[in-house]
Amino acid sequence: EHQSLLRGSVQRQLLDDFGGHHTLLEKVAGLHGEWRTAEQELDSLMSDDAERDARLDLLRYQLQELDALGLTADDIGSIDEEHSRLANAGRLLETCQQGVARLDTEDGETAYSLINRTMEELTELASLDSRLEESTRLLSDASILVQECVDSLRSYADRLELDPGHLQWLEERIGMLHDLARKHRCQPEELPEVQETLRSELDSIEHTGEHREALQARLEGLESAYIDSARKLTGKRKKAAVKFSREITTAMQTLGMAGGVFDVAVTPGTDRSFSPYGMDSVVFRVTANKGQALQPLARVASGGELSRISLSIQVISAGSDTTPTMIFDEVDSGIGGGVAEIVGQKLRALGTGRQVLCVTHLPQVAAHADRHYIVSKRVTGGRSRTAIEELAGERRVDELARMLGGRQVTEASRGNAADLIRAAGSVRTREGRTA
Repeated sequence: EHQSLLRGSVQRQLLDDFGGHHTLLEKVAGLHGEWRTAEQELDSLMSDDAERDARLDLLRYQLQELDALGLTADDIGSIDEEHSRLANAGRLLETCQQGVARLDTEDGETAYSLINRTMEELTELASLDSRLEESTRLLSDASILVQECVDSLRSYADRLELDPGHLQWLEERIGMLHDLARKHRCQPEELPEVQETLRSELDSIEHTGEHREALQARLEGLESAYIDSARKLTGKRKKAAVKFSREITTAMQTLGMAGGVFDVAVTPGTDRSFSPYGMDSVVFRVTANKGQALQPLARVASGGELSRISLSIQVISAGSDTTPTMIFDEVDSGIGGGVAEIVGQKLRALGTGRQVLCVTHLPQVAAHADRHYIVSKRVTGGRSRTAIEELAGERRVDELARMLGGRQVTEASRGNAADLIRAAGSVRTREGRTA
């Protein structure tokens, strides 16, 4: 029951390999994958309505808070700067006024008056020594710069606002910015980016209905395309099943199952029985004797019959099956010398493209093997032990002779064994020349 041939998936694959359905199978599998993905997306949309409504309420509330600020990243930077200026307006004004007083006032000595007086004195002396002209020029430039600085400070002081109300408003804005930044786990200057992300999500959720309709239309289109391709695959499978059944039934007649019938039942499923392999159930059915009802291969009682049916299937499928190693046991159960010869030939044919192991008690089968091993059981030290040993040369002949003649090996049985090996070798040689 554990042979892979009894599994429905393997039976389906054997039929598809025999019929050469690979391209259509890939198309069906691809459509099934797309259909399944679209179905899952639609199910997710349909099942998340309550959660989506709660998310919509939260997004709208969060955006309302951010929109109320009405700030860009540049605005956030300028608020900090303006707050810093207003918070220190008194100090700024006092320092500017002190600077103007030191540089240029009507009373007392200032930087401006000292520079001008020194410049006038050096101008008189420059007529005596021209090397003082450079210093005089530099003092002239300094006088101009000091005056420009004084004008700039007076203008700044005139424009500087001392507005406690505006300062309080700015502090409230900055507090709101930091509260929202903590809520959204970001820096204040990142809030505009967060705002756009939330707005994009809100827009996407609000258009879920449109997305659902588009997804539903896509799902229906994929479903229709899948069913169409799956039905084409069903038609090809049924056509291949007829030929496959006929060829295996013919092979069974030569393997000791005269009157036996093999049949592949392809049963289409319902329109909703979707799978990556189509919608069909593929079952191998067989009857080993004429007049008996067909039964699924898995219910065949005789191990020997099952082995020979399996051999027939493998021979017919040899060109497409990729099984690297096959093991046959009881394949010679209930058959005589003539059928055994055919079984040996079939096994040898299979062995040209893969490894085939066969446990047999018939010399007609064994003679066709490339290598022979004998399995024996001995009792040593009060324990049973099993051994396997490769046979070569005359030992192959002796073992086949023992299988032919019993415990006593005679020259006649050895001659018959040698004839079997030569006959099998000549058939192999002829087949090799034909190939």
